[in-house]
Amino acid sequence: MKDMLRLGLGALAMVAGGLAVAQQQAPLTLDGPGPFYRLVVPSAIHGLLPDGDLRDVRVRNAAGQAVPFAWLDAEDDPQARPRVESHEVALLPLPTRADTAPDLLGLKLRPDGSLALAAASAALSSAPAQAWVIDSRRADGALVRIRFELAGDAQGIFPFTLETSDDLRRWQPLLADDQLVRLQRDGQSIERLAIDLGRVRASFLRLSWRDGVQAPALARAWVDSVRTPAPAPPALEWSAAVAPSRCGADFCDYPAPPGLPLQRLRIHLADRNTMAPVQVSGLSPAGAAEARGHRHVLDALRHGGGRDRADAPAGALQVQRLADTVVYRLDQGGGEVHAAPVALDGGAHAFVRLQTRGPMAALGTRPPTVSFAARPRVLEFLAQGQPPFVLSWQASAHDAAADSANAAALKTLRAGIAQQAPGRATVTLPAPPPAVASTAAAPGPAAASATPAARRSPWLWAALGSGLLVLGAMAWSLLRSLNKPSGDR
Repeated sequence: MKDMLRLGLGALAMVAGGLAVAQQQAPLTLDGPGPFYRLVVPSAIHGLLPDGDLRDVRVRNAAGQAVPFAWLDAEDDPQARPRVESHEVALLPLPTRADTAPDLLGLKLRPDGSLALAAASAALSSAPAQAWVIDSRRADGALVRIRFELAGDAQGIFPFTLETSDDLRRWQPLLADDQLVRLQRDGQSIERLAIDLGRVRASFLRLSWRDGVQAPALARAWVDSVRTPAPAPPALEWSAAVAPSRCGADFCDYPAPPGLPLQRLRIHLADRNTMAPVQVSGLSPAGAAEARGHRHVLDALRHGGGRDRADAPAGALQVQRLADTVVYRLDQGGGEVHAAPVALDGGAHAFVRLQTRGPMAALGTRPPTVSFAARPRVLEFLAQGQPPFVLSWQASAHDAAADSANAAALKTLRAGIAQQAPGRATVTLPAPPPAVASTAAAPGPAAASATPAARRSPWLWAALGSGLLVLGAMAWSLLRSLNKPSGDR
């Protein structure tokens, strides 16, 4: 019976250990000859980490050994931080729509390399510009942002499309639907004249107005660029729409994904023809260490200084001002135009608050919903040792100390090896564990329904419960046999 009890305890330990391992690692699928592989780490991993920090993330081989790796956008290496340069660039108006131009859009290159309208197009130059060609050749490196100055007193919301080219013949779409905004009323103004470009490389940009009749004239333009060999960052990953957990007279609070470094916020208005100024703030437990994810170069451009923090007593939520913006949903030109996502600076917060200058009804008959976005990190590792390889996290203090050198070793290894294209690695993360209530009280009674996270791993919990029942039965049987007289055994 004692042997059976030990066996039961061992089985229970294996079940519990399997549950822990399943929550702390995920298998990798490798594609390519190697030996280097590149992995886009899904943003959902932040919800599996106690504090959302990626410092304990490792790649391990079949023997459980951490292999050399490096983050492609290493934020701790000052030499790896790109330096942003700004250049004023030339603008050339096109009197006809760009998509109807037959060849070179009526443009020609002068001997000095500058652009000019061909004679046939110059005769039409008095017509309103339906599109603009932006000569970005002065910018050295990848283009991250373009800023415009509108001519005259043009006001309105001006939708456009943006394309890129290196030869003025072949054009690639970059932005299918974006807007420039300039509105003024009663001494207040709203402007959005800067457009994110990611890290595109192009000699020319072509901006085409969707409504050429009401389009403004462009006076000047500047391009921000970075000179870095790093690849373009992966696309933003967006969450599903989130309803507010509490609303007051002039604000609504929204629960943010745990540990997620928030880089964009999209506000979904319920009613059409709605516009209102909004202040966006982050709410975090007072006294908690500031959680910050990796800052993309555009985040550094917008939020170069510190962020405003309002002091709060222990146990309360600390309010941190993140951005001021204007949200809108308007009918225009037979369709709708929506406010662009709000750029945040990569901090993690328990809640995000939207606050209006007047009553919350300024945002519609129903409170808006929001979506959060983060840009996943990318790591590259050396497939050292035998497969299978796994992505692991939540390492013990001893393991973390033993593995600390691996994050810097890959650059040394790469220095003496031809820069062949790395293979591709993919990972499927397990569902996050059930949410645990924070020690800091939520801002008020929850309006949203509870998350069904507790049902995400039913078979693991069923196995653990079965093990407990088996162990209890074995213990009861053992105690019963010990209580019998020796002659009855």
